[in-house]
Amino acid sequence: MKKILVLIVVVVVIVGLWWWGSTRGSLLEEEGKLAAARPGRVALPISASGEAREFQRVEIKVEASGTVVEIPVKEGDIVEPGQLLLRIDQEEEQRNVDRAQASVDQAKESLAIAQIAYEQAAEDETLNVELARAAFDLAQARVEYAEFEYNHYKSLDEKGVSNPIEMWQKLTSFKTSKAELAQARVELKRAEDAGPRTVRSTGREVELAKHRLEAAKFALSDAQRRLRKTKVANNYPKPCRVVRIYVSQGQVVSSAITVVGGGTPLMELADISAMEVEAQVDESDVDEVVRMLAEGHEQRESGTPTTAPGEDGELRYRDEVEVKFDALPEKTFRGRIMDVAHKPRNVAQIITYDVRIRLYDHPEMSSVRLGMQGTVDFAPVSEEGLCVPYEAVERQERGRYLVRMPDPADPRGEPLERQVQTGLTDGKKVIIREGLEPGEEVYTKLPTRIEREEG
Repeated sequence: MKKILVLIVVVVVIVGLWWWGSTRGSLLEEEGKLAAARPGRVALPISASGEAREFQRVEIKVEASGTVVEIPVKEGDIVEPGQLLLRIDQEEEQRNVDRAQASVDQAKESLAIAQIAYEQAAEDETLNVELARAAFDLAQARVEYAEFEYNHYKSLDEKGVSNPIEMWQKLTSFKTSKAELAQARVELKRAEDAGPRTVRSTGREVELAKHRLEAAKFALSDAQRRLRKTKVANNYPKPCRVVRIYVSQGQVVSSAITVVGGGTPLMELADISAMEVEAQVDESDVDEVVRMLAEGHEQRESGTPTTAPGEDGELRYRDEVEVKFDALPEKTFRGRIMDVAHKPRNVAQIITYDVRIRLYDHPEMSSVRLGMQGTVDFAPVSEEGLCVPYEAVERQERGRYLVRMPDPADPRGEPLERQVQTGLTDGKKVIIREGLEPGEEVYTKLPTRIEREEG
């Protein structure tokens, strides 16, 4: 009897399941989990490792040549403007000064000789012309007298009372005086032309001598300046740290001016008046850092800072960050994003971008040394809006996102799919910008169903 009752119960259960499955299309094995879309806020901090760097690095080269005789500083020292960095033996540069002085003296002597020649040429110009003109006048008078004598003897010859020999002599004298007159005319012309040319030529020699003197004086001044430069000082207008010294005492160095290769580098100084940090920002965060830089620039132009997230009423610009160095864990430095590199770094398939940050002045700035490692905390990125749990959102192709939610007409039926536009996420919550209304429920875990077999 008992077996019959058990058999009846089993049949009833099977029939009931068959009926329920035929009407519902599936058998619910486990219910899903739902969460309602509610207003909220998502904050996403961005941090990156960084290294302390100088604001500017200056390479020191010497303008003098010689042997290094003194280096009163060492690497790591902070040097003030005008402080002595290095001293070079003056012997070679002193010889250059002496040679340059001798060249100046010689140029002065040459100029004096040229000026005397010019003055003499100017005096000779008038004198030579006057002498040539006097010679011409004399030759012309001789021609006139010889012509008179020749004509007189010619008239006697026509009367038959002249001496043929005397007549021939007077004719020869007349012709000779005419030739001498022609020669005197040429000499006068030559004197009139040669005088100005000589004056101009000697004048040019004076000008050239003046230029040679000026060049010699410039060379002397340069040599004297290089002699003074045997004492190399910090000419940078701000305090610097000695980063590297390339030379040692007793080493011979070459001038950066007289050597084609640019001379011997002596040392490197780093401007520490404004320290910087070079941070490596992950590629997933670099777009947000670029946005912070742009927004901070706009805020500074308009003079409208905003309240920093997590701070009680403190106003900050969006491009401001906080820096902590591993060696100075108790100190927090603030700075400003100055630049984001366009070219990435690829180290072991990890892509980062260099972000340059200028630190603000700080009482402990002198304790920050080049190369110190630290962490840069960028202002948290935040967004307020409608939030759902992270696991409720599913990413589709081409950057599309969707959520699944119960069908109001058939809550136990297949979930509905709805496209949504997402915002910021911290891995726990997601901002839904479009696609949901407050209070609507979405599945964070879909229900598990056993599908009915068709038969």
